[in-house]
Amino acid sequence: MPYVIHYDLAKTEKEYVHRSGRTGRMGKKGTVISFVNERETRTLKQYLKEMNQTGELVRFYKGKLMSGAAPKKK
Repeated sequence: MPYVIHYDLAKTEKEYVHRSGRTGRMGKKGTVISFVNERETRTLKQYLKEMNQTGELVRFYKGKLMSGAAPKKK
């Protein structure tokens, strides 16, 4: 499978790795997309750190996808 999409973040890093392992098998590259809320962002970052992986944070704001930091609140 070229993609694995997480709609619900795994409760443990081991479970996250297991689910994500469905992509990129047999030497092929794959992409994992994880939809998380503000609270889950910290957990996902910790999973990635423990796996020596990086990720790109893309936020959904007012109907648009935005890279980088969250917009400042007025």
